[in-house]
Amino acid sequence: IILDQKLEQYNTPYNIYHYPSSEKIVNFLNRGVLVQVKVIDEETLENSDLGRIKGNLVNKFKKGSSAKITIRRNRNSRDRRLSPSTEACRTC
Repeated sequence: IILDQKLEQYNTPYNIYHYPSSEKIVNFLNRGVLVQVKVIDEETLENSDLGRIKGNLVNKFKKGSSAKITIRRNRNSRDRRLSPSTEACRTC
């Protein structure tokens, strides 16, 4: 993906969509809402509004550091209610 005449990410479409390398890529793809979180441990993040979020983090972040996650509607949801899924942005 080239943005502002600069190569931002070069990868397979799957990896670009599921593992964006920057906040610019997340915004370009209009993937969802970026939310600031604090890393509690290897599988736990925390946000003041959402509370603790547990999961299998793809990227390893240092305990106590901050990161951003993308919250988006789950495409596989069978009903119309919001079913969020989260992914950590690699370099955010």
